[in-house]
Amino acid sequence: EIVCIVNIQHDCVKSLCTDTSQCRICQERNETARMKSVIQHKSSPFYLLNAYSIHNYTQIRSVIPPSLRKTPPRVNSAAEVHLAAACQIREKKAVKKSGETPDTELSSTLCDDTARVPAVFNRPAPKRTKKP
Repeated sequence: EIVCIVNIQHDCVKSLCTDTSQCRICQERNETARMKSVIQHKSSPFYLLNAYSIHNYTQIRSVIPPSLRKTPPRVNSAAEVHLAAACQIREKKAVKKSGETPDTELSSTLCDDTARVPAVFNRPAPKRTKKP
């Protein structure tokens, strides 16, 4: 008897899967200049179970041991991360406004207390497309 359907995903991190090459991204059947990584998956018995499924949560939770039901905290101090993120946003706005290039080697004079917290917004801004 089938009780519910579960969603599992191959665990690339634990399986040590690697990106082996790059290929062009197609858009509307045309190749673009953008590239994406091609992952070489390794055969392994490691999978991730989507334990937070909305539709089958009760059934899935009933078979998961209590020790695995707790979500470990991702950070030790949420307040420090919030402070660091706010500081980084202010710095990026100030750099953008001044027209300077950001110096990644030096820590900010404004955020010396949060320099030990990893950068949470160190991703390049998404490119905006102009509408015709």
